[in-house]
Amino acid sequence: KGYAESCIFYVRGDTMTLKELNNKIQSSLRDTDYVGVMSDGNLAILLTNTNVHESIFVRKRLEEKKIPTYL
Repeated sequence: KGYAESCIFYVRGDTMTLKELNNKIQSSLRDTDYVGVMSDGNLAILLTNTNVHESIFVRKRLEEKKIPTYL
């Protein structure tokens, strides 16, 4: 309803199991963020109260952990 901004980005899970990905990304996300598994096996991450420009900080933290992301 437009009450808050949000951003969705994706994580390629090609080289890690879901458990390994979860262990690596968990510390980089907030309790209010959501993670889901797409039909292709990749993850979708919904950052609440975050716009595309602000999502760069989270994506950068994940990519420093060798977790590739894309919008």
